Amino acid sequence: MLGVLNSKALTFYLKQKLITNAQGFPQILMGQLDQLPIPNINPKNKTHQIHHESIVKNVDVILQLNKQLIASTSPTQTTQLKRRIDYLIDEIDSSVFSLYGIKKEEKIIVEGK
Repeated sequence: MLGVLNSKALTFYLKQKLITNAQGFPQILMGQLDQLPIPNINPKNKTHQIHHESIVKNVDVILQLNKQLIASTSPTQTTQLKRRIDYLIDEIDSSVFSLYGIKKEEKIIVEGK
């Protein structure tokens, strides 16, 4: 859930639905959680299962890397950790795009390119 909630796809959706002004920041209220379009993972669907496992694994690794990042005292190590985190975030986004069935053209819109 953490990977999906922080993905570019859901961030795009939230900005479209919850921002009320140009300076606004989207907030999810408890009553709105059940309205979020969370993809249903069909455990019998091999593709869904692969993406789900990838998201879970990458979120776990990012959480560990963030702990290392906080403890890092070396600028080189900090840079390496940030790059690895960015790479894993891109991997999560790719899996989430697939789960939502977002096509290449739509991905360009979501990413703002």
